[in-house]
Amino acid sequence: MSTPSEHSPDNAGLGTELAEAFLHFWKVYAERKNGARTIDDIIPLFAPNVTAIGSGEHELGDSYSEVIRNFTDDFTEFHGSFKIDFFGVNAKVLSPTAGLVEAQSNFEVEVEPGNTLNFYTRFSTAFVKEGGRWLMAHNHLSMPSHEQE
Repeated sequence: MSTPSEHSPDNAGLGTELAEAFLHFWKVYAERKNGARTIDDIIPLFAPNVTAIGSGEHELGDSYSEVIRNFTDDFTEFHGSFKIDFFGVNAKVLSPTAGLVEAQSNFEVEVEPGNTLNFYTRFSTAFVKEGGRWLMAHNHLSMPSHEQE
């Protein structure tokens, strides 16, 4: 995994915290230690007005409740853990209370015994700092089209 970027020495600690918040969220998501109830583990990591766009046509969460529903559906559909290998993690502190993390990953999920799917994915995730913690305000996950040059 690459080192997070920081725009100035004053932001060095915030950039590290921001990257750690991003990586922590996706670690909890991928491990799925509580199965479908993992939703309860990630809800505290969301800002109250969180939005998200996933790779599926239906994954347009433009409200807190829709984001929760989309993640709940995901935890219900896929019970096992995922492997997410991040690289190119770039944490940008935009202000003392706002930040952006851009990253790439190789995403591996076993959809059934012996059948593993691998995806190259890209993330752009906005965070807000509230109560001393970086919380996810927006996440966008994409997978490049193989048809596009």
